Amino acid sequence: MRLPSGRIFITNDIAGNVGSAVRNTAELLARAREEVVMAAVLHHDDCAAAGQGLRVPLAASTQQLRSTLEEAGIRCPVLAGEIRTESNGIVWA
Repeated sequence: MRLPSGRIFITNDIAGNVGSAVRNTAELLARAREEVVMAAVLHHDDCAAAGQGLRVPLAASTQQLRSTLEEAGIRCPVLAGEIRTESNGIVWA
């Protein structure tokens, strides 16, 4: 997407779910008036927590991230994808 960014933040809760780590980071960025150019939810194809039924579906996580960012006053594209073990690449949804 060639978006300019001075920093990259990687936050998550178990299974890549949106939780307090994401919420707290969004609030910190909003307070600091940091420009957020993109956010994404990434699920791993070999997620141990998903195997235990702990992962929220990708579409629901994406909506939760969008809502969390909006509540913090952050507006940016929110993408979703899956990290593939075999290639260590991301397949975007």
